[in-house]
Amino acid sequence: MWPLFVVLGLVAAFIAGYRWYENGISLTLVTNPAMSMVSLDDKPVGVSDSSGRLILPHIARGSHSITVSHDGYQPYIQTQIIGSFALNAAYNLTLLQQTYRVTVQTRPPFSNVYVDDKLAGKSDAFGVLIIPAVSDGQHILKIQSTGFPIETMPIEIHSDNLVYNIDLAAKMAEMIQEKSADLQRAHELFQLQNFDAAIAACDAVLGIFPNDADATSLRAQIQQTKAIVSH
Repeated sequence: MWPLFVVLGLVAAFIAGYRWYENGISLTLVTNPAMSMVSLDDKPVGVSDSSGRLILPHIARGSHSITVSHDGYQPYIQTQIIGSFALNAAYNLTLLQQTYRVTVQTRPPFSNVYVDDKLAGKSDAFGVLIIPAVSDGQHILKIQSTGFPIETMPIEIHSDNLVYNIDLAAKMAEMIQEKSADLQRAHELFQLQNFDAAIAACDAVLGIFPNDADATSLRAQIQQTKAIVSH
């Protein structure tokens, strides 16, 4: 039989060890991005701070499900086994950005499509380009085709299967109509000897069509006539 003091010592050690085990461990989570929502075993436990850190004291040892979520990112869900003899544990949890499929329809076909100044591809013979993964948030969509004006537009992506129709041909037709109207106006102002306004109308055309022969010729004629009249 063991002496009483030995038995008491073993009991005290057992109680201390049990309390130590019951107190659990300190769990440190570092999330990317910061300010992410964290749940442990499907129960919300807090939000990581501006540096992405969240400390959870007194977490029971064993298997736990960790869920991290943040707007614009795919949820992180993973089961971690926290060691029986650990005093603390730390995990770095990185979320992947949420992405969505975007369809761009262009006219004319075979147009270059850019997202945030990065070439996403070229539309096909039907004018269709499917971009499989565009990250959640705001972007700049740009369409470019030889002989047509460049179209740039802001877009905001928060869901799948968005479709954007970009008609460069229609925009070109509008610009040609505006060009004709500006040239007609320039001619009328020239006849009225309103030289400065006539030159401004020519400049409006050249601002869109820098190499337009009609606007260039008319502008030179107006400037020459203005110089003669001024003398």
